[in-house]
Amino acid sequence: MTKWDAFSRSGALMRLRRAGLSVTVPRLAVLQVIEESAEMIDAAQVQRRLLDQNEDVALATVYSALNVLHRAGLLACHHYGQSRAVYGPIGARCTSRLMCGRCGHIQWVDDPRVLALIEGICQEHGFGVSDYTLSVHVACQPGRCARSGQ
Repeated sequence: MTKWDAFSRSGALMRLRRAGLSVTVPRLAVLQVIEESAEMIDAAQVQRRLLDQNEDVALATVYSALNVLHRAGLLACHHYGQSRAVYGPIGARCTSRLMCGRCGHIQWVDDPRVLALIEGICQEHGFGVSDYTLSVHVACQPGRCARSGQ
């Protein structure tokens, strides 16, 4: 099986064509990595996953593909201060995250109690939830910082 066969079966090839984009291996590979990810990921994480799949793609190429795919409406993009952006598939489920202001670590939270609380608040005000993104800005506890080792 060739790369093109795998991309064709994933549906990524058709999505690119329907969006009117030129079909390139980097765009297909990036779109497939994003669609297979369980959480939203940044460009460096996309590149690492591609390298793990023996796809030699430069980080600049990953950024370029992500920008094109986002502008075409094929990816969701969320920006978190100081130019950090994460990407995920359009229509991804609701997301909640804890973001450390000290080290930049993002901890994704998948807890049904969060959605239940948000739905209850919305109902109190006469709304229904169609989608949500919850970002809580935090500071790592001393001695437990995931990135800085502090």
